[in-house]
Amino acid sequence: MAATEQSEHHLPTMLAYVRTPFFTFAAVVAFTMMCIAATLFATLNTPWLGIQLASGTGNAVIAKSVATYGPFREVEAGSKIISLGAKNLPEQRITPKDILEEPDTLPTFEQWQAFKRNQAAFVAIIKQETFFATIAPPDAEVKRLTISATDQRPISDLPIEFWIQVLIATFGSLLGGWVLAFRLSENSAHFFAVCCLGFLGSILSSAIYGNRELAIDVGLYDYLSKVNSASTLLFAVAFASLLAVYPKKLANNFMIASVWGATLVVWLAYQLNMVPSPLLYGYLALLYATSVPLLVGQAIKARKDPIARMILYWIAFSFFLGIVFYILVSVLPIILGEDVLIPYAYTLLVFVPVFLGLAVGIGRYRLFNIDVWAFRLLSYFVGVLALLLVDIFLLYILSIDRLPAFGIALLLIGLLYLPLRNWLSGVLFKRHSISQLEFRQIIDVANMRSQAEQNDAWRKLMEQQFQPLETSTQEAAEYAKIEIVDNGLALRIPAIEGLDALELRFANLGKSLFGPRQLNQAGDMVALMKNALQSQQAFAQGVREERTRIAQDLHDNIGAQLLRTLHIANPGRKDELIADTITDLKDIVLNAQGDGINLSQMWAQLRFESAERLEDQNISLHWRADIDDDTYLNAKPAHNLRSILREALSNVIRHSKAKNVDVSLVQTKYKLNLTVADNGVGIADFESGGHGIANIKLRAEQLGGMFAFAESTVGTTIEVSLPLNLESE
Repeated sequence: MAATEQSEHHLPTMLAYVRTPFFTFAAVVAFTMMCIAATLFATLNTPWLGIQLASGTGNAVIAKSVATYGPFREVEAGSKIISLGAKNLPEQRITPKDILEEPDTLPTFEQWQAFKRNQAAFVAIIKQETFFATIAPPDAEVKRLTISATDQRPISDLPIEFWIQVLIATFGSLLGGWVLAFRLSENSAHFFAVCCLGFLGSILSSAIYGNRELAIDVGLYDYLSKVNSASTLLFAVAFASLLAVYPKKLANNFMIASVWGATLVVWLAYQLNMVPSPLLYGYLALLYATSVPLLVGQAIKARKDPIARMILYWIAFSFFLGIVFYILVSVLPIILGEDVLIPYAYTLLVFVPVFLGLAVGIGRYRLFNIDVWAFRLLSYFVGVLALLLVDIFLLYILSIDRLPAFGIALLLIGLLYLPLRNWLSGVLFKRHSISQLEFRQIIDVANMRSQAEQNDAWRKLMEQQFQPLETSTQEAAEYAKIEIVDNGLALRIPAIEGLDALELRFANLGKSLFGPRQLNQAGDMVALMKNALQSQQAFAQGVREERTRIAQDLHDNIGAQLLRTLHIANPGRKDELIADTITDLKDIVLNAQGDGINLSQMWAQLRFESAERLEDQNISLHWRADIDDDTYLNAKPAHNLRSILREALSNVIRHSKAKNVDVSLVQTKYKLNLTVADNGVGIADFESGGHGIANIKLRAEQLGGMFAFAESTVGTTIEVSLPLNLESE
């Protein structure tokens, strides 16, 4: 009882684990590997001749290549292989139909049955301990060789076409498993997985009999033929069903089941020899053809859904890129009774972009990148196709050996196609650049007075550029960067220097998704807006600082000059001081930058001015100047030094009640040291005593200097130390 309860307790957990993406994908991988192992076993577990046959002129079959260590090693490449025979077995002539890569394409059942009878005869001959081969070497007489086949085919003898088929089948199967693992509950993923299953069965079965040397066991071939036809139909009907339900549901379950039932009937009729091969391939083409009206129906139903449209674009692009090409080069010639020009294995390469497009559409991975990805897939497809066509031309038309032909094809593609592809990519996906109109609009937004006006104008500018159906302001949002979210439905723009964050939804009035082009455009506009706002803020800060400077200069210089003028009784002298004050006022407003002011001359003028100011207040001046005659200062340092002295003396006159003032300016190698000391009563609570002391400190710090203030019972001392590189300021 306890064991039963424990088992019931663990059952839901086990079922949940089975439905996890990891388990699903692992199961697909395991199944795929088992199929590949079975394919290799069936391909290698056959007698080996060591010869590759090909159709020659007329009805002849020639030795295209011969393994140097194989049973046919004595046969020269290019020799005609006329027939095989053995003791007590009739001699069997070899024709091009006996080496068909796809025997299922024979137009009648009679021809197909004749092919199987010949295969059975060849297998019986080859399995003998020894058999003879009648050959006609180039430019030599017909001769008969005794051959003994080995029991197994070495893996190194398998042609490149076999491995191409195995790799493409594996790729499709694993891609289907990946989509199924992450979309396990969706019908679209189920149908896509069935597509991939049919593709796996069709390719691996044909890889076994299509890459045989000459003959294959008829029983094995019958089984592989059934698997191949069933898998091919399974792929086609699953693909049609996928388009019937995704991205929008067009057909109900009964309609889909009816198509599956009809497909089963056609397959059974084919197995019972009631339907010839062309009719089977005609039905296959019909299933593919239904994709066109289904795609049209999906386009009509998805016209108001941007994500559904992007998914449909991927599927349609993949369909027309791969399946249509496959029909044209492989299926249509069979229906028309013509030879297939491109080897079957190479035509399968077109399914790589097909499966990639379907997987991206069903998995809904970065749908907004469709234009870039579509170009890349198309360009890769065209590149691979061009490589194959050039290689085939060199191999079969110019009769160049395989390895040199492939090397020449690679060289031609690298020299001609790749530069063209890169140029076209640059033309189609040129990065967005800010136009003059957009530049002016962004500058206008940055120069608006209020933040509310800036926010409103910025939102309208974004709406003008991207035409979203919805725009939301995210005041509290903290978007780290510009990003596309919700599979391209929305574009998030972070807050910029006080502007609110924005989220734009449904680009181009809902007709498209946000993509890399819009992301780059928004990035450029945000970067320019950020720089414009920072420049505007820097300008506003500069205006504030300039106003502060003017206020300081008016207080320190003009105030000192006017205070000095008030105490002058001589009208002529007063007029001179007023004229000097007006000149100082112009200097303050213009903040003129001269070529350099001689420190010695400026300090002499300041001595005269200071002595005159202090004399009117009955304060004696003791002046000391230890400076070089050839020292020059730029306008700003000279102006600040002059203002520091004037403000310090103004404080003495207003607050100190001093009788003596000592002013000292000493020049060292790296500094100018200014000291202003009085013998007054000191300045009480100087921190809140107005702009004077604070202005002196600020002016010293602006020049990279230091300020010290000392107060005692015998007066006040102000010390200012300035760096002596002021001529380069």
